[in-house]
Amino acid sequence: MTSTLMGMKYKFYEEPSEWADKRQYTQEINWIAKNLNLKVSNFMVDDETFGEPVLFYEGKYFGYLDNRFYWCFDRDDFQEWWQFDN
Repeated sequence: MTSTLMGMKYKFYEEPSEWADKRQYTQEINWIAKNLNLKVSNFMVDDETFGEPVLFYEGKYFGYLDNRFYWCFDRDDFQEWWQFDN
């Protein structure tokens, strides 16, 4: 058994599972980026840790993708959403 273990390769790091696939939130991220003139590639979404998906920009908290967000998103009312948290 020792020889089998010695021949195995172990992965010592993994991508954090809490970061969601950005493709799930493409429309939401594009909407925010367009309204604030920000880079889409700098957004990350954590959709496991807090219950509601949380948006981060350059590693800093940016807001929740919660019911209020989607209410504003569906109406294309960016200012209503942005004023609420910021």
